[in-house]
Amino acid sequence: GEEMAAPFCDPDHVEGFHHYLALEVLEKVEKLKFAEDLSPALGEHPKELREKLGDSYCFAVDVSLTLGGRGAWGHLVIPSAFREEWKGHFASKPKPPLSEEARKKLLVDVALEAGNASFSWEEWNEAKVGDFVILDRCFFDPDTKKGRVVLTLGGEPLFRGKFEESGVKLLEYPFYEEVEESMDEELESEESYDSIEENEESEEVIEETVKPQKKSPAISPEKIPVSLTVEVGRVRMTAEELMQLAPGNLVQLPVSPDQGVDLVINGKKMGKGELVKVGEVLGVRILQL
Repeated sequence: GEEMAAPFCDPDHVEGFHHYLALEVLEKVEKLKFAEDLSPALGEHPKELREKLGDSYCFAVDVSLTLGGRGAWGHLVIPSAFREEWKGHFASKPKPPLSEEARKKLLVDVALEAGNASFSWEEWNEAKVGDFVILDRCFFDPDTKKGRVVLTLGGEPLFRGKFEESGVKLLEYPFYEEVEESMDEELESEESYDSIEENEESEEVIEETVKPQKKSPAISPEKIPVSLTVEVGRVRMTAEELMQLAPGNLVQLPVSPDQGVDLVINGKKMGKGELVKVGEVLGVRILQL
């Protein structure tokens, strides 16, 4: 609307009008019912607020207010401390459930994972077409055309499934995560357990002689570990269809593992490949990057 000219000359009248305008804004915010457990209220005087904020970082945005057909401008100032408290307040609350309408309209992509491997970013950058990558885990045998798959959404496992001629049959919910230990780690754990009593007797001496550890050097970006996921494909469905899935259901597949797989890092498709079995070793040959 039209910008409002300052109608008051008396500072007390100006302050009173600002107070009234702020109360009108708070009333409108209250009616929004954004957060029922929070109520907006007038705080400190602006001059005192400036002193309190000091040199702290703030997010500020211009806002336009319309009252009685006339317009006024103001600043919405959000200190960094308030932002952190605001995030913390809502982080502990459960997310609101999707409405029935949203469940029917919201589309999600469910990935079908057949294996994975871990290495450094430097190693991945050196990969080229034709390379054979050994997988840490592979659930599908390309020779027998049999195996299983894990259905995931945003990296979170939803179901385990088994390949069938007409698609993937859902078997179970993945209630647990597989934990792998090498034989050396197991032996080390047993030795530590057997020597608990000996360690207790010499605990005080050890505490006196142990030197503070030096800080570990920063890891080079090229040494950062990455996880490569081998996806058979992705199935797009509505949120309602996803919520109705259960063990025993059959999910139709647009492709099969022997037609090629996608190479995915951090949810992004980086290339194409094919599953290959060399002796007892399962891996993927890179076809496209």
